[in-house]
Amino acid sequence: MPFFRRSRVDQSSKNSEDLERSLLKSGEETREALEAGRLPPSALSRLVAQSTEKDNSFTSDFSVNEFLLMKRNGLSPITQVLGACVYRVGYYQFPGYGRGTIKALEDAHNNARSLAFSRMLKEAKAVNADVVAGVRFIENSLELSGDSLSYSIIGTAMKAPEMREILASSRGNLFPILTTLSGQELAKLLTGGFIPLGVVAHTSVLFTALSFSTLQAMRYIYNGGGNFEVPEFTQCYYDSKRDVMGRVSEHARVLGASGIVGADLKIRSRGYTISQMGGENPDSAIYTAEMVATAIGEVEERGELEKARVVVNMKS
Repeated sequence: MPFFRRSRVDQSSKNSEDLERSLLKSGEETREALEAGRLPPSALSRLVAQSTEKDNSFTSDFSVNEFLLMKRNGLSPITQVLGACVYRVGYYQFPGYGRGTIKALEDAHNNARSLAFSRMLKEAKAVNADVVAGVRFIENSLELSGDSLSYSIIGTAMKAPEMREILASSRGNLFPILTTLSGQELAKLLTGGFIPLGVVAHTSVLFTALSFSTLQAMRYIYNGGGNFEVPEFTQCYYDSKRDVMGRVSEHARVLGASGIVGADLKIRSRGYTISQMGGENPDSAIYTAEMVATAIGEVEERGELEKARVVVNMKS
């Protein structure tokens, strides 16, 4: 028996130091991978194991009815895949003449979302998936000071041999296809002779300031005046909606889509007080419109995609 023996406190301290070094190393590897456009090593190893182990069970959020319907249509779930990006917004300023696009803020939204989608695609590709169904944003409780954006998306990667064959013969596209449609909706779409071509999305950020006449009318209200519409804010709402829908339609047309389904349009506004009115009453606003949908193509009998004719169908 040795005369000196390491105490439990010393051993616990050593284990804690080893864990800290391991976490630091993992963090450095993750940072290097993301900067190089790769998936974090821990995520990649999990996905590789999922795709290579024959007896490994799949994971999904499908109901029993949804799962059975997909199986009847040749869709087999593999695993859930993720995509995430936390983005810091740089310097931006309000456009002159009281109205216009805030380009830096708009680019930040679109770049952050694109990075999240690209990482989901990498995960789907790692498990040799043909399609990812049910792509949706998940709530994120991360709170950072200043202008920071956080995009987190999740979906279920699946095998779809028939769909892959059609895309391969029509477009030579063998990459996984993202879709916002649920597994049940995807199965119905394939049965109806259509095929998803990918997620189309855009964020539009517009700024507007109140005119002198509107400011005068608002001062009148604060002194006991009647109700009235604020035309600049109403117009900015319509402009942001039109701009984002136009961009999404253009993206779908590039993919050769015959239509857009499953559209989710959200418009958020935030009031600002710059200089004209003073006090706490807003004299300007930023409208952020974001639309995410699935572009689809119609399949002919011989397995080719019909000529594109973009039609935007929106959820009520």
